[in-house]
Amino acid sequence: MINFTIPKINKKSYKKVKPENKRFAEKLKHHGGVERFRQILASHSKIKISNHIVKGFGIENDGSYKSKYIQGYRLDLLASVMKDFPSLQLPSNEERENIKIQCEQLILALKEADSAGEFIGDWALHNLIYSTQENCIFNIDLEGFITYNPLPEWANLDHIFIWIKEFVILLEF
Repeated sequence: MINFTIPKINKKSYKKVKPENKRFAEKLKHHGGVERFRQILASHSKIKISNHIVKGFGIENDGSYKSKYIQGYRLDLLASVMKDFPSLQLPSNEERENIKIQCEQLILALKEADSAGEFIGDWALHNLIYSTQENCIFNIDLEGFITYNPLPEWANLDHIFIWIKEFVILLEF
């Protein structure tokens, strides 16, 4: 669907839309095209949720884009490590507390976005990274703001809250 390159030096990620990805091209066109996607990537929202969306830039006509690289823990992978390898004691106790607080902040921001009618995007744990440098959880799946508009029932706000709350329970052990 989309190729993803991980930066080594420049702290930028690049997501390239594969030419055979017709679904994304159709969704992009249906939701206002490249200009609307540029607005999403610029995160001009005046509500708290914009603080939890990685900053994107350099959008191309096919929807490919660059974004800031977020160094930290991908929440779904961290959950797996904590379940399967508890003796590693990852993350540290201090980081666990910070992540729990940030999960609470994210839930509040998601609720606010929903109340404002601005809640879209793919907020599954595999798209959420806790930044150890910025002490914040970011959604890194910017194309999900096109493809998950509207949200599918299996990924609605209630499901997202359950996923985050189950993750927080893991942090408490």
